[in-house]
Formats: sequence, structure tokens, C-alpha cells
Amino acid sequence: MLMLRTSAQIRGARTLKGFRSCAASTGVPGQRAEARRVVQAEASLANSELRRRWLARQWEAHAARIHESRFAAVGERGRVRHGATPMAEGD
Repeated sequence: MLMLRTSAQIRGARTLKGFRSCAASTGVPGQRAEARRVVQAEASLANSELRRRWLARQWEAHAARIHESRFAAVGERGRVRHGATPMAEGD
């Protein structure tokens, strides 16, 4: 048989991971607030994925510009113009 000696042994709302005291203090219904948090989390996830894709496209465009500028730096006989860097093998 389980014996509880004090109220400190009873798990309260403050120890629950998902508990938010703001709903009780502001009067906002819990289900609507939780649904809004879920929608905001999904929107945040979608925004971060869109930003990741945008950033990947920016890096690809940057790499293409660097690649083109290296080709432009190489002269007719394969010599490098003054101040330009030659294209490395594997680029």
C-alpha cells in the first residue's frame, strides 16, 4: 500500500512539462490556446524550411557566380590574368 505523508509527494501542475499557468490567470480556454500554439509551431517549422531552401539556392547561385568568374579569369592559352585566381581542379 502506498502512503503519502505530505502534499509535497503529490505531483502538482507545476511539475508537469506541458502545464502553463497563463491560461488560468488570463481566462483563455486551454484547448484554443493549445491549438493556437500547435498552429504557430507548424507555421514556424514551415518558415524555417522555406528559409533553409532559400539559403541553399543562394549558396548554389553564389557557387555558380564564383565558377563563372574563374572561367573568365583564364586567358586564351590557359594563362591566368593579373590578379585573378585559377580554377582549381574538381571545381
